[in-house]
Amino acid sequence: MWNIVEKSLRRFERFLPWPFKYNLAKAGIGSMDISIDRHFEYAFVIGRLKDLKKGVLVDIGGARSLLPPMLAALGYRVIGYDLSPWSLEYPNYEHRLGDACNMTFGDNSIDVCVSISCIEHVGGKRYASDDKSADRGIMEEVLRILKPGGIFIISVPFGEAREYFAHRVYDDDKINKLIDGFVEMDREIFVPSFLDKGLIHYRIGTADEAMVKGPWYYYSVIAIKLQKP
Repeated sequence: MWNIVEKSLRRFERFLPWPFKYNLAKAGIGSMDISIDRHFEYAFVIGRLKDLKKGVLVDIGGARSLLPPMLAALGYRVIGYDLSPWSLEYPNYEHRLGDACNMTFGDNSIDVCVSISCIEHVGGKRYASDDKSADRGIMEEVLRILKPGGIFIISVPFGEAREYFAHRVYDDDKINKLIDGFVEMDREIFVPSFLDKGLIHYRIGTADEAMVKGPWYYYSVIAIKLQKP
């Protein structure tokens, strides 16, 4: 049955709408010849953490993500913190339910935090509360729990600042306000490209390229490595 589905999707791939192909690729269905933002986000995180001394890592909003077991496999003791339950069993991984604006960790107790494509959802109708400053609340909570010199890696949608029902897109000004209090160590911007034959790929791009207007689902992603002073 799945062979028929895969063959049909590949045959009619060029006729499928972009958001449909994007979500198929995220699910690994149909062998879509595209790349998605997650490929670049995960690579950014692993590339910046693989050579650090391993310790306790808190992954915020990563339930059902591929990233937590990858980080555990690198040698970190990973604690997933999410509003959603997850029954994953993997060595060095523990899942906890809770609000990331009020985490149950002591001050200066965590070595690394990661939050990939999560913070943009917090403070809207979909997650947490209607408090529009809840995204900044997570940043302040991470500042509290990280050890001095600890690392925080985030990724969020980037481009023209916009607010939607379930998420927001950040521009430079909003990014600077979001990361206030941290020292920025590195950043990359990933922009979507529509190629010939209906192929879609993300690639490393510039801030100017990220400002290209498009439909609600067309935006770039910025990944930033931060450090607590």
